Amino acid sequence: MITNNTLVSIEFELKNNTTKETIDSNKGQDLLQFTTGRNEIIPKLESKIRTMNVGEAATVVVEKSEAYGEYDEAAVEVHPLEKFDGIELEIGLPLVGHDENGNQVHAKVIGLDDKEVKVDMNHPLAGIDLLFDFKVVDAIIQPEVEKSGGCGPSCGCKH
Repeated sequence: MITNNTLVSIEFELKNNTTKETIDSNKGQDLLQFTTGRNEIIPKLESKIRTMNVGEAATVVVEKSEAYGEYDEAAVEVHPLEKFDGIELEIGLPLVGHDENGNQVHAKVIGLDDKEVKVDMNHPLAGIDLLFDFKVVDAIIQPEVEKSGGCGPSCGCKH
């Protein structure tokens, strides 16, 4: 079984659980790597991986409420076109901006005319039940993080 603070490498295919349409896959490409216990992947997926051994494969369904939440119509906003001066806008264009607190926010242009821009700030996977087919390819226990708040020897932040 895989323990906390383990660098795990997986091969996966992610599908929409309703339509079975493939959303993402790394099959035949670089493995997805994450360290357990650091909230780097969806918790339900990590929980399943922690019960497995290298070489094992599994399928996990993650309901939207346990993934990226429901699609929120309130996260769709209309802004004046002037707010986007200097940006060549088109439908589907991803945007990155900042909210009133300086936090980074992501959005996508979903509507556009000569006066207004409609942007969707929902996560691209919001409202979707996810199906993960995956295989644990490797698992390497990492050195413990220093108690002084450091990030470990491979971080490079000199803690």
